[in-house]
Amino acid sequence: MSEQNIKYQEILEDLKQHITDEKELEYVTKKFAEASVIFLDIIDEISDNFDERLQQLEEKQALVEGKLKNIQSIIKNIESDIYEDELNFDILCPYCDNEFSTIVENDSQKEVKCPECNNTIELDWNDDSDECGCSSCTCDDESSCGDCNCQN
Repeated sequence: MSEQNIKYQEILEDLKQHITDEKELEYVTKKFAEASVIFLDIIDEISDNFDERLQQLEEKQALVEGKLKNIQSIIKNIESDIYEDELNFDILCPYCDNEFSTIVENDSQKEVKCPECNNTIELDWNDDSDECGCSSCTCDDESSCGDCNCQN
């Protein structure tokens, strides 16, 4: 027998001991049972509301988790784009006109081999040149180039 059931039985026994009139005892016991049913209905309603709200929260949490996974995926893609050490290039071989794709480990790599003719192709990263393509001038662009006596 549960603790609540024992307490309920104790209350009924207490009523029997203190109410000597049978009709009054029957009336009070009946009303006590009705009040108990009302309280149980209220508890059921609260429980149902709680379950409904909990389900809504779980649905919202699942939606938020889906959005979070999407954001994490986007961030991972951005990170791989930003921090990617390997660069994928399409190269046209100047010796045999073969167009091929290659992965360059980093921008310090100076050359690649053509898979068709096996000639070495020098990579020009333009690290030490300005906008005009001249490595010795300080021109911002080709139109202002000329003061430095470069070819442009």
